[in-house]
Amino acid sequence: SDAAGGAQLLCRARVHQNGVNAIRAVCAGSALGGATRVLVATGGDDQGVGFLLLDGRSGQLVGAPLVVENGCGSAVRGVDSDGDSVWTAGIDQRVRLWHPRLASPGPVAGASEATAAEPDTRRLPRSADGPPTCSGSALVASLRWELLVDVPEVHSLSLRSDGVLAVAGHGLVVLDPGHSS
Repeated sequence: SDAAGGAQLLCRARVHQNGVNAIRAVCAGSALGGATRVLVATGGDDQGVGFLLLDGRSGQLVGAPLVVENGCGSAVRGVDSDGDSVWTAGIDQRVRLWHPRLASPGPVAGASEATAAEPDTRRLPRSADGPPTCSGSALVASLRWELLVDVPEVHSLSLRSDGVLAVAGHGLVVLDPGHSS
């Protein structure tokens, strides 16, 4: 069916229990099947971090979306990605680096049968002991690091092509995670 304004609806998915506060869609990196796929990363009021993988030609979902429940300690307000990694920032003042990838090498079973209807979203809890590694039917995502930033009420996060991050809220910090002091 058509969306408002005559645009064709390619995909619809319910990813978060409440609202989506942040979203970023980029060409997927090689660990996710490369430029013929689109990685969509989301952050929600429910403290979850969502990962969807779309076929770049049809717009259809490749497997079920992956949601890391309580992926952040509060509502997620900022999400950005370079296609290989996903950065999130929340009201808890923490910037987190996630690495999504395909659950298994090769084509994902059932990927071609994905439809624009609401799929069964895989909701996976974050482990209390150690960095989480979560998996859904097509994706796994692992938390690589997190950093406390001095920005109360984080509202957004932006990634520059060289990896420099800007986090804004009641204040602003610019970070270069690749160079620690």
